[in-house]
Amino acid sequence: MPKLSIIIPCYFNEENIPITKQKLIENESLFDTDVSFEYIMVDDGSKDNTLLELNKFREEHPGKVKVVKLAGNVGSYNAILAGMNYATGDCCSVIAADLQDPPELMVKMYAYWKSGVKFIVGNRADREESFLKNPLLTPIIN
Repeated sequence: MPKLSIIIPCYFNEENIPITKQKLIENESLFDTDVSFEYIMVDDGSKDNTLLELNKFREEHPGKVKVVKLAGNVGSYNAILAGMNYATGDCCSVIAADLQDPPELMVKMYAYWKSGVKFIVGNRADREESFLKNPLLTPIIN
């Protein structure tokens, strides 16, 4: 039975966690029934009630949810590395705690992994930002 480790770096996400945990659990039904899941929730030094919400998630799903509390804010990259250190699955996936990345994409990425591709990276094609706020866009003047 393959195990998928889903690493979620969290920073000031107390309001997102209740929604995120529901979506993650619902997303499990999109996978083959032989896949098991573990969620490694990494609190990256939040000063709100993120840790409290993460612990509630762990209490609701004992044995499936791990909570890692970092001593301070070290950034999402280091929070992801810390989560990978605690992952025990055959395959790891990383998702944002605020669901900026749709969990449903993990199903497609997992299918690539099963077919032999060992490193899959998702790339956002668009963002919900105004033209002026997107630093990657520059105006074209004719």
